[in-house]
Amino acid sequence: MSAVVSSHSDTSGYSSAESLISIKDEDFEGLLDSFSSASQRSDGGDERQEGNSSSSVSADEAGGVGDFSFEALLDADEGRAEFGAVKADEGLSSVEDCGRGESPAGEASRKRKSDEFGTASNVALATDTKKIRCSAPDEVEGVECVADSVRVNEGDQKTSKKHPLAESERDGDDEVKRRKASKLEGSSTSCPPHPGYMYGLCVRCGAEKGEDGEDAVPLSYVHRGLEFSKEEAERVAEQHATSLVNQGRLNLVLDLDLTLLNTCGIMMVSDEHRELCDSWLKKESTKNRRQSLFCLPHAGIYTKLRPFVFEFLDKLKDKFHLHIYTMGERPYALDMAKLLDPSGKLFDNRIVSRDDSAKDSVKNLDVVLGSCESTLIVDDTEAVWPKHRENLLKIERYLFFSSTARMYGKSSGLIETGSDECPEGGQLEVLLKVLLAVHEKHFPNDEGNSSSSQPLVKDVRGALKQVRRGILKDVNVVFSGVIPMDHRAPNTTKIWRLAEEMGATISQKVTREVTHVVTARGTTEKALEGKALGCCMVAPSWLEHCAVVWEKVDPAEHPVRK
Repeated sequence: MSAVVSSHSDTSGYSSAESLISIKDEDFEGLLDSFSSASQRSDGGDERQEGNSSSSVSADEAGGVGDFSFEALLDADEGRAEFGAVKADEGLSSVEDCGRGESPAGEASRKRKSDEFGTASNVALATDTKKIRCSAPDEVEGVECVADSVRVNEGDQKTSKKHPLAESERDGDDEVKRRKASKLEGSSTSCPPHPGYMYGLCVRCGAEKGEDGEDAVPLSYVHRGLEFSKEEAERVAEQHATSLVNQGRLNLVLDLDLTLLNTCGIMMVSDEHRELCDSWLKKESTKNRRQSLFCLPHAGIYTKLRPFVFEFLDKLKDKFHLHIYTMGERPYALDMAKLLDPSGKLFDNRIVSRDDSAKDSVKNLDVVLGSCESTLIVDDTEAVWPKHRENLLKIERYLFFSSTARMYGKSSGLIETGSDECPEGGQLEVLLKVLLAVHEKHFPNDEGNSSSSQPLVKDVRGALKQVRRGILKDVNVVFSGVIPMDHRAPNTTKIWRLAEEMGATISQKVTREVTHVVTARGTTEKALEGKALGCCMVAPSWLEHCAVVWEKVDPAEHPVRK
């Protein structure tokens, strides 16, 4: 199929940028290329040109636009695309209209087009100088996708042209018909299967989503109403992962609350603690340092950013594709992203909230563009990642506000002490070193930008395991009184697996090779034997602490009860 792409400067007839997909002029040709990458292109009609005020190229030369490809919507890596609503019909002039249904004018327009072309899904693309509209009808005389019209505007001049193929067929051009039929034979551009949906309608044929679309992957954070079929999501994710590897980068998914920051409702803060917050805000305003505590009256919250968070993000931005993934609502996620990334360059549109997640209580990498093999996660809660624990770097919770601290069994938060987490040697600096170590194991050189570079450890989960195993690689432990004696499979318990993951050797009996006895009481038989041999006596919390800080902790910090 082909369409005519004509340059113009008049943007009238379209609503604001919020209801358009806007692409910079220099990226327009690349966008057209990406539209055809998902399926087999059809050949187009002759290149047409009308008047001296309009320069036109065929879409076949530019890459084709009739075969819908999601790459056009996902080219946000360098901030090239600003995602807005897709106008489902002439009568829908805004995102809100698309979300709630057609206006009377839109319904009449849709009926008129349906009578002429069949059900259609329209995509409006706009730039400062170029526009194109495509319609993908269910059936037009054996042709599966025909651009029904192209607007050509130059100043006050406005003309309308029919698609060359449609015009030729109506004029009885048998040669064009035969050439198109030959090209479309065996094409992969037909539905079903449906590649994806926008507001419940197939982006290619316009059909409503049925039972075959129940497993569609929601990507509303990329574009409201957008869903991928499972197959298309896997294809695009793999393509995206390959692109990142060629750039020497990995995906990094970051949780918000208790990981990068701590948020507390204003109404949950006592008068005494509110005075502490006001004092902290005043102190930051008088000192020459970056603000870390914020009061957001419109949201009714206080937010405290974790120390070292700006340095953490800045040092990772060139080696990782950064995402936010929170169980908070989308307005909250966007507010937090503005605090962390005022320029909008670090996260761009890669902000996933509870509203965008497939399940309310569980996080899943299915909604993150990229493969599990090239994605790492930083989160304070392991339970929300049941399918991706091997990708997870668990971080110690940041409990600045006392109301939050009490929810997790702490008597007070950091604000009551008048101090904060130390930036040097704090959790974010610790994880920064771990992430960079994993990146170094995944790529053969520290440059990480060469397209010819190939990963040393192809699966990032394997690289993460290698780094984690180095924590207790020289430790030999015996458990005493922490695993029930009648347990049929002690090696499946959480504490056993934790020690193994950190590289510790686990013994059943106390021998001279044993270095640590992990026990809740110092009076058990194995504890006494270990003490006689000079072994270190540590509480089970020692292993958890080692896992959090990614290094062997001083046993004296976790003494055993006598």
